[in-house]
This record gives sequence, C-alpha cells and structure tokens, in this order.
Amino acid sequence: MGGDGSSAGAPACHDGVLQGAIQEDGVFTPVITVKDSSKPANGAAQRYTIMVKPSALSVPLAAISPRTLGSGWVGGEYAEALLASGGKAPFYWTIESGMLPRGLVLSAQSGEIRGIGRREAAGFLQRQGDGRGGGGSHLAARDND
Repeated sequence: MGGDGSSAGAPACHDGVLQGAIQEDGVFTPVITVKDSSKPANGAAQRYTIMVKPSALSVPLAAISPRTLGSGWVGGEYAEALLASGGKAPFYWTIESGMLPRGLVLSAQSGEIRGIGRREAAGFLQRQGDGRGGGGSHLAARDND
C-alpha cells in the first residue's frame, strides 16, 4: 500500500480514476474513500481487493550455450557469444574459476568472449547471474590446436 492508501504504483487521484504503472505482484487491499464538496463534507469508504499476477512465469536461470566453445589459434582473433536461458535479464557474466587464455576477455554485460589468443588455453568455469540471485555454471575448455 502506498502512504496515501493506494496500492503500490497506483496513486490516488481526484477524478475517480485509479491509474498508474503496477510495479509488483501480490494482493492489495486499499480502502478507497470519496468525499463530496458540501460543507460539512459527506463521505463513503470501500475496501477493495486487487490481485496482481506476475506478467510472466518465473523460470530459473538454467542453461548456458554453446556447451562447447569453438577452437582458436594463437595470434588469431577469437569471438564467441555465450547465451543464457531462463532467469530475468539483464544478465551479469563472470568467470567463477580458472582463466581465459591471455588476450581474451569476457564481457560482463554481453557474455561475449573476444580478443586475440596469446598462448595455450586453460579450462575455466564460467558463471552468469540474473540480478535475482539465480545463476548457473558451465565448465568450458578451449584448445589452440
């Protein structure tokens, strides 16, 4: 409930129209009051129940693809986009353990691995999160042969 007796995201207004952007799901029970302009004012109040359902079913962040990264060569340009399914965007990508080959970087915002490989690859455990605590891990290995 808002401080003015309205449901979250729906401020009270003087023309009898309850409007605004719904900002959260849940059950809201505002008491709405109307008063006329007579002196003294006459009024009436009514409690309403508003049920707001989530706009989309919440799906856990579960998959990272591709499951295997493409091969690269020392001195060659490399680019691979990682994709996640489930969860809620925006996603935040990090390397949980291990390391990328020297010269390659993982973009925290896009999930793209890009750069020019400088030496032999090592395995690394990649992790992404969705801002709500959801996340997953995937072991990836890349050989420069």
